Amino acid sequence: MVVIVGASIVPINRYYESSAEDLAFEAYKGLTGELKDRPKADVVVISSTYAELSTNSVNLANKIASYLGHQGSAVMRVEAGESGGPAVYTAFSLIKSGIADSVLLIGVEKMADQHGKTIQEYTARGLNYKDYLAGIMPVHYAALMMKKYMEVYKVDYDYFVNWPVKMHSYAVENPMAMLKFKVTPQQVKDSSVISEPIRLYDTGARGDGAAVVLLTSEEVARKYSDDLAKLQSVKGSSSDLEVSTSAMAVRDLALKLGDSVRDYYVQVHDSYSVAAAIQLEDLGLLPRGRSLTELDSVEVNLEGGLKARGYPGGATAVYQLAEIYLQLTQKFKGRTTSKEKALMISTDDLMTVAYGAKVIRE
Repeated sequence: MVVIVGASIVPINRYYESSAEDLAFEAYKGLTGELKDRPKADVVVISSTYAELSTNSVNLANKIASYLGHQGSAVMRVEAGESGGPAVYTAFSLIKSGIADSVLLIGVEKMADQHGKTIQEYTARGLNYKDYLAGIMPVHYAALMMKKYMEVYKVDYDYFVNWPVKMHSYAVENPMAMLKFKVTPQQVKDSSVISEPIRLYDTGARGDGAAVVLLTSEEVARKYSDDLAKLQSVKGSSSDLEVSTSAMAVRDLALKLGDSVRDYYVQVHDSYSVAAAIQLEDLGLLPRGRSLTELDSVEVNLEGGLKARGYPGGATAVYQLAEIYLQLTQKFKGRTTSKEKALMISTDDLMTVAYGAKVIRE
């Protein structure tokens, strides 16, 4: 059994004076303050997508492990675009297989030091090389997805406004959120057009951040904490980029996850409003073409999502897992779920890579 024994996050923001190591240390301090004993990690797994580009840094896993005092641990960095899901998958597999008894999973990203156009150029490197050379950005593909969705389901832009309005209403209650303010439908519609029909409020708010989760085997879990959650399973899938009202990787992932997720608290990777709709529908959580008008019937992204909690690049999945642990152990300081089990969906910006993790309260 793979057990989550503790988790900690720092608020996503712009930390101009802090390095990736500094942010990881702040999250780590929050974790150690909650545990019975200092963690002794067999393996330190780092999730970070843009370290080479945004901080001119390589060998980040060893640097952070050493900074946190974990010399002697095996170290590795895992990435698949902005999906941190592979890092969660790796940490889970190390313990499930018996290779390790404890894994320190850390997500960290530094984005704020770079100009917005530079960040866009970084994210474009996740596309195929020809698209990248042509100057195409992920948001351009997301705009095509939204247009296709509007055409197929006969909805206008007002339909998508529901997502940012809902996410901001949740973020107001979350002290760790980046954008702690409500927005009106009209404010969303009046926001800047990024790539028609996508507007500013349809996109995740990028920033710096770090999150830490300690996972252990059942044999050592209570050495660290009595507030436990079980990481029940982790599945993954991948696909080509599609301009569609559905995402093949997410559809395939839903099949691998098995049973219905209607009784789960769910976190989706809402890099764009249309991505949220597609994931909610491909998971079978809400009906196709109506998901964003039925948000009051589900518990999803109560922390504010990438839209308003903030979007820390490759650290996102570790934030999701940490928040789910805090939710299920009743330690989260914002709007809380009534569910006893949860599902996180981690994808890259355009849903070509998808990972899902099921967590239940022990």
